Amino acid sequence: MRHGSHLNRPKKHSDRSCKACSRSYKPTGPAAKFCSECSPKLALAKRREITRNYRTRHGLIRNVGVGKGKANAKGTFDSQFKTGIP
Repeated sequence: MRHGSHLNRPKKHSDRSCKACSRSYKPTGPAAKFCSECSPKLALAKRREITRNYRTRHGLIRNVGVGKGKANAKGTFDSQFKTGIP
């Protein structure tokens, strides 16, 4: 191997366009698909979806799709039940 041959190699990560917003960005690794602004937002949305699916599968959400009220179970079946003493 000759000295300086590494200088002729192409750059490891050239600029790409973000899959979400189509802006050009410098990737931090070989599998990067999103810019630094979109990545945290999309990761949070994905995490919320995974958590909601888990809770639905395991019966932790009683009325799927209900956002407010009337989702509590009765008596000892409710997750917030402690002693039953008012």
